[in-house]
Amino acid sequence: MRQTKKKKSGVILIVLVVAILAAIAGIAWYLYNKNNAQEEAAGHYIEQKVEKIKYTDIAKAKAGDTVAFGKYDDEKIAWKVLEKKDNELILLSDHCIAKHAYHDKNKAVTWENCTLRKWLNDTFYQKALSQSRYPVT
Repeated sequence: MRQTKKKKSGVILIVLVVAILAAIAGIAWYLYNKNNAQEEAAGHYIEQKVEKIKYTDIAKAKAGDTVAFGKYDDEKIAWKVLEKKDNELILLSDHCIAKHAYHDKNKAVTWENCTLRKWLNDTFYQKALSQSRYPVT
């Protein structure tokens, strides 16, 4: 009878240890996946190859060319020329320069009143475009 009790106690102990280890593994898996899901939810990430960009002089640029115009975080900003009309260029950056929400509050707002427009016209304009280029923009 004593051997039966010892066997039962040993089996119960093993079952408890396995259950505790399974619970710890489950909690660790949950926390790991929760953190990864939060990082992925923050935005989509695209791996970009580092490539040497061939810039065209902005004065000679035509549609389809890439020009360097201004700097952001000490990096030249590469712009694709979408259209050239007389002496005016319509430019679009190929890369994400900065990440900002359309508006800082969760409410309906027009482009005229959104905080992204204010940031672009104030902070970005002052920080990214050099003083010598202001008359050009």
